[in-house]
Amino acid sequence: MAYDLMTLQNYGVPAELAAQVAALAGNYGDSFGEAFSRISLKGNRFSLRSGGSSELISTDHLTCVILADAPTDHLIWYRDKYDPTKEDVSPTAVWLYGKDAPAIVPRTVLQKNADGRYDYIRQHRTVIAIVNPQTQQLDLTPIVFDVGSMSLYGQDLVLSNNLVAYSYTGFRRWCSSQGIPPCLIFTRVIFDTRSSVPSVRFIPARNDRAPAILPQPVLGQVLQLAQSQSVKDLVKVSLIDGTENSQSAQPAPVQTASAQPAPAQPAPVQPAPVQSAPASVAPAQPAPAHPAPVQPAPAQPAPAQPAPASVTPTDALSAAEAAAQEIQADDALMNILNAATSK
Repeated sequence: MAYDLMTLQNYGVPAELAAQVAALAGNYGDSFGEAFSRISLKGNRFSLRSGGSSELISTDHLTCVILADAPTDHLIWYRDKYDPTKEDVSPTAVWLYGKDAPAIVPRTVLQKNADGRYDYIRQHRTVIAIVNPQTQQLDLTPIVFDVGSMSLYGQDLVLSNNLVAYSYTGFRRWCSSQGIPPCLIFTRVIFDTRSSVPSVRFIPARNDRAPAILPQPVLGQVLQLAQSQSVKDLVKVSLIDGTENSQSAQPAPVQTASAQPAPAQPAPVQPAPVQSAPASVAPAQPAPAHPAPVQPAPAQPAPAQPAPASVTPTDALSAAEAAAQEIQADDALMNILNAATSK
């Protein structure tokens, strides 16, 4: 996606940093091994897994900056039946959505089973940097977060003060409607308690209806990290065709205790405007579309969104409500921003 410099400067992005943002067009798609750190949602808890160990981050929310995401979803198949007692099991095959499955994958796997589901897992690779909930500082260590199908395409959550906690597809659509890449803002990730398996929703940091852009010192650090080779390597998914030498140097998805077969999903909705894909991705992408310059204005009009499913607040949603109100409140958001700046 080509990011319009005037739009970015209207949001308060300094001119010298706006050019760096424009260079991130290949970091984000149009939708979106244990040698790397990754987010686990096991047990409806945000945990950081690395090298076989697990560290609890939070039980109810995660604040992060999304540095990059893959240009398309990837599909995962395990030959052995899912075992909830095992974690970090290497998949039998991994391939890109829209591409032919490896020969090792039985044709029956590609058809819906008796429950109307597919016997493979659908995910979308993102790379994030998280705010440490203890220190309230932004940790500039890139972390892999493979977003599952229920988080990608599930219904949005309507929260208080007209806030919406989006599916990842809805979140990316919102960012595109504002003309920004996700790395310009903090994003609060919360659990969707309606789901029987761990599923999350995404709340963009906003000033009223406009994006709440990171302050310049933090933004400069984030943009430098987003353009780093480490992030570019992590966002690439290792494709596995089931042969001994099929794995590449990039990180491959791993099975966690929260992984479930993907439900039948429609083709992913591509956000507008269309973004260009990273050079490492084979599928050709349409030419980048340049959004029309936005006239200077303190707030952006509300983007047209499909009507999300309304949810009656219950005890199960109280944590989500509190998280949404916290990220919307200027003082709470500024506490995080100031702590990150002083690091």
